[in-house]
Amino acid sequence: IILFRFPNSRTYSLWLIRIPVNFLVVVLIISLVKEIIDFLSKLFLRQWAYESDLSKRIQVRRQLRLATLDQVLSEVNLYVMAIFGVFWFLIKMDVPGVMILAGVGILSFSFQCVLKDLFSGIVILWEDQYILGDVVELDGLTGTVEHLSLRATKVRKSSGQLMTIANGSFRKAINVTHEWS
Repeated sequence: IILFRFPNSRTYSLWLIRIPVNFLVVVLIISLVKEIIDFLSKLFLRQWAYESDLSKRIQVRRQLRLATLDQVLSEVNLYVMAIFGVFWFLIKMDVPGVMILAGVGILSFSFQCVLKDLFSGIVILWEDQYILGDVVELDGLTGTVEHLSLRATKVRKSSGQLMTIANGSFRKAINVTHEWS
């Protein structure tokens, strides 16, 4: 308020008000959109999992995949909305689009391993290689899948150790329980 009294500082005072207001607007709208997308994805997944015209074996496997896909889609939605929110905020703050694209290019080049893990995670889910609760052997390490995201798989060994393995780092995955449980 004091900054408005001096002509040279009015620009700064507008920035001090504009930044938090724009940030709050972006966060509120992104949060609302995320919740709506989460609700719709859960609804779609449940309809997909409990489709009645499928064989019993396929229907049971889809129901088992439901928790895994629900968790992963929720995480993906969170990351996509956060990235979209950051870009939207930068655009609202009048950052030139060329600078934003240059930053994205530099980041994507820097995160090649993470992108490899993400792509591998998509393939794992798409091919239904394993889901939560399956006993798997990943490059010779055996355990039960406790958490699966697009980036990594958490496997608990029979000794109690929890291993976190990047999805792009192993070459061979054997699902011991698939088609048996």
